[in-house]
Amino acid sequence: MKTRVKFIYTSLLLCLALILTFFTATSTIQAYQHFQQDHQSVQNGDATTVRPWMTLPYISHLYKIPEPCFTTALRLKDHWLVEHATLRVIADHDHQSLSQLIQDVQSTIQGYRHKQLACGPPLQSTPSTSPSAFSAPPRKGKLQ
Repeated sequence: MKTRVKFIYTSLLLCLALILTFFTATSTIQAYQHFQQDHQSVQNGDATTVRPWMTLPYISHLYKIPEPCFTTALRLKDHWLVEHATLRVIADHDHQSLSQLIQDVQSTIQGYRHKQLACGPPLQSTPSTSPSAFSAPPRKGKLQ
Protein backbone atom coordinates (compact mmCIF):
# COMPACT_ATOMS: atom_id res chain seq x y z
CA MET A 1 0.00 0.00 0.00
CA LYS A 2 2.87 2.38 0.73
CA THR A 3 4.22 2.01 -2.80
CA ARG A 4 0.77 2.70 -4.25
CA VAL A 5 0.44 5.98 -2.29
CA LYS A 6 3.90 7.08 -3.46
CA PHE A 7 2.90 6.31 -7.05
CA ILE A 8 -0.30 8.38 -6.72
CA TYR A 9 1.57 11.37 -5.21
CA THR A 10 4.24 11.17 -7.89
CA SER A 11 1.59 11.03 -10.60
CA LEU A 12 -0.22 14.04 -9.16
CA LEU A 13 3.01 16.04 -8.96
CA LEU A 14 3.87 15.08 -12.53
CA CYS A 15 0.43 16.21 -13.73
CA LEU A 16 0.82 19.49 -11.83
CA ALA A 17 4.24 20.04 -13.40
CA LEU A 18 2.84 19.37 -16.88
CA ILE A 19 -0.05 21.79 -16.34
CA LEU A 20 2.29 24.52 -15.09
CA THR A 21 4.62 23.92 -18.04
CA PHE A 22 1.70 24.27 -20.44
CA PHE A 23 0.56 27.60 -18.95
CA THR A 24 4.12 28.94 -18.86
CA ALA A 25 4.74 27.93 -22.48
CA THR A 26 1.48 29.54 -23.58
CA SER A 27 2.37 32.77 -21.80
CA THR A 28 5.86 32.78 -23.34
CA ILE A 29 4.48 32.27 -26.84
CA GLN A 30 2.00 35.12 -26.37
CA ALA A 31 4.74 37.44 -25.09
CA TYR A 32 6.94 36.57 -28.08
CA GLN A 33 4.10 37.24 -30.51
CA HIS A 34 3.41 40.58 -28.83
CA PHE A 35 7.11 41.44 -29.09
CA GLN A 36 7.11 40.58 -32.80
CA GLN A 37 4.06 42.79 -33.40
CA ASP A 38 5.67 45.72 -31.57
CA HIS A 39 8.93 45.23 -33.45
CA GLN A 40 7.11 45.16 -36.77
CA SER A 41 5.22 48.33 -35.80
CA VAL A 42 8.49 50.09 -35.02
CA GLN A 43 9.98 48.95 -38.32
CA ASN A 44 6.93 50.38 -40.12
CA GLY A 45 7.36 53.73 -38.36
CA ASP A 46 4.45 53.40 -35.94
CA ALA A 47 5.15 55.54 -32.88
CA THR A 48 2.42 54.01 -30.73
CA THR A 49 4.85 51.53 -29.19
CA VAL A 50 6.46 54.22 -27.00
CA ARG A 51 6.18 53.10 -23.37
CA PRO A 52 6.73 54.86 -20.01
CA TRP A 53 9.79 52.73 -19.14
CA MET A 54 11.74 53.90 -22.22
CA THR A 55 14.52 56.48 -22.05
CA LEU A 56 15.14 59.12 -24.69
CA PRO A 57 18.42 57.53 -25.89
CA TYR A 58 16.59 54.21 -26.26
CA ILE A 59 13.74 55.83 -28.22
CA SER A 60 16.27 57.70 -30.33
CA HIS A 61 18.08 54.46 -31.15
CA LEU A 62 14.90 52.45 -31.68
CA TYR A 63 13.29 54.91 -34.08
CA LYS A 64 16.59 56.12 -35.59
CA ILE A 65 15.93 59.76 -34.76
CA PRO A 66 18.64 62.11 -33.43
CA GLU A 67 18.42 62.76 -29.69
CA PRO A 68 18.49 66.57 -30.09
CA CYS A 69 15.06 66.33 -31.74
CA PHE A 70 13.60 65.15 -28.43
CA THR A 71 15.54 67.55 -26.21
CA THR A 72 14.47 70.48 -28.37
CA ALA A 73 10.84 69.44 -28.81
CA LEU A 74 10.40 68.57 -25.13
CA ARG A 75 12.42 71.61 -23.95
CA LEU A 76 14.68 69.53 -21.70
CA LYS A 77 17.80 71.13 -20.26
CA ASP A 78 18.87 68.69 -17.55
CA HIS A 79 21.53 66.41 -19.06
CA TRP A 80 20.91 63.62 -16.52
CA LEU A 81 17.21 63.50 -17.38
CA VAL A 82 17.93 63.32 -21.08
CA GLU A 83 20.50 60.55 -20.77
CA HIS A 84 19.17 58.36 -17.96
CA ALA A 85 15.59 59.07 -16.96
CA THR A 86 12.58 57.14 -18.19
CA LEU A 87 9.62 58.98 -19.64
CA ARG A 88 7.74 58.43 -16.38
CA VAL A 89 10.52 60.16 -14.40
CA ILE A 90 10.70 63.03 -16.90
CA ALA A 91 6.93 63.55 -16.66
CA ASP A 92 7.10 63.57 -12.85
CA HIS A 93 10.06 65.96 -12.89
CA ASP A 94 8.29 68.41 -15.20
CA HIS A 95 4.94 68.06 -13.37
CA GLN A 96 3.06 67.01 -16.49
CA SER A 97 0.95 64.02 -17.31
CA LEU A 98 2.70 60.93 -18.60
CA SER A 99 0.20 60.49 -21.41
CA GLN A 100 0.88 64.05 -22.63
CA LEU A 101 4.64 63.46 -22.59
CA ILE A 102 4.25 60.21 -24.54
CA GLN A 103 2.01 62.02 -27.00
CA ASP A 104 4.69 64.74 -27.40
CA VAL A 105 7.35 62.09 -28.03
CA GLN A 106 5.12 60.39 -30.60
CA SER A 107 4.44 63.67 -32.39
CA THR A 108 8.18 64.39 -32.43
CA ILE A 109 8.80 61.00 -34.06
CA GLN A 110 6.05 61.56 -36.61
CA GLY A 111 7.19 65.14 -37.28
CA TYR A 112 10.73 63.98 -37.95
CA ARG A 113 9.54 61.14 -40.17
CA HIS A 114 7.33 63.49 -42.19
CA LYS A 115 10.23 65.97 -42.45
CA GLN A 116 8.43 68.64 -40.44
CA LEU A 117 11.33 68.70 -37.96
CA ALA A 118 14.88 69.36 -39.13
CA CYS A 119 17.15 68.40 -36.27
CA GLY A 120 19.87 66.36 -37.95
CA PRO A 121 20.31 63.33 -40.14
CA PRO A 122 18.71 60.04 -39.09
CA LEU A 123 20.82 57.68 -37.03
CA GLN A 124 22.46 54.91 -38.99
CA SER A 125 21.91 51.42 -37.70
CA THR A 126 25.13 49.51 -37.20
CA PRO A 127 24.72 45.76 -36.97
CA SER A 128 26.48 44.54 -33.86
CA THR A 129 27.34 41.21 -35.44
CA SER A 130 29.03 42.73 -38.45
CA PRO A 131 32.66 41.60 -38.72
CA SER A 132 33.71 45.08 -39.86
CA ALA A 133 32.44 46.53 -36.60
CA PHE A 134 35.12 44.64 -34.69
CA SER A 135 37.98 44.67 -37.15
CA ALA A 136 40.76 47.22 -37.11
CA PRO A 137 41.19 49.61 -40.02
CA PRO A 138 43.67 48.53 -42.70
CA ARG A 139 47.26 49.58 -42.02
CA LYS A 140 49.12 51.70 -44.48
CA GLY A 141 52.72 51.08 -45.41
CA LYS A 142 54.89 48.02 -45.11
CA LEU A 143 54.74 45.62 -42.21
CA GLN A 144 58.07 45.03 -40.54
